[in-house]
Amino acid sequence: MIPMKSRKLKVRNLPEMPKQNMINLKPTVILIIMLFIGIAATVLKLYLTAVGLVIIAISIFCIIVMPDRTLAAWNRDYLVLFNNHDRSECMMISWEDIVSWHYERHRGADLLVLSLTDGSSTSQEMYSSLRIRRVMEQYAPGKEKKVSGIRRSL
Repeated sequence: MIPMKSRKLKVRNLPEMPKQNMINLKPTVILIIMLFIGIAATVLKLYLTAVGLVIIAISIFCIIVMPDRTLAAWNRDYLVLFNNHDRSECMMISWEDIVSWHYERHRGADLLVLSLTDGSSTSQEMYSSLRIRRVMEQYAPGKEKKVSGIRRSL
């Protein structure tokens, strides 16, 4: 058996990660863009005022009320998956320890599933495949396992 560098640890013991190398639950940039579109619609066209006010209200509500947490973070040495149930723990996975990965689409939340060198697998909820696929293809190239495109409900 090959010793793994990956391990479970407390979030407080993680080194600082750059903000641009994190995937969060709340799409803050999209919500801010929606807010500006709502403001522009309200100010520029009289007949779009009602639509603009609805967009503004929804955007502000989501920015202020929706919970936000980090789902994953990475650097050139490892990927960190944050625990959904115990927010004080995370799984630090070395890129070398990943045997294969695949992205499963579900109705409620998608899953990133990783198979590791010790035979175990771990998964993390994701809500958009674009960014995590780009990261996985950059740091774990050629390890994507193709699975059927059938959607399953959680």
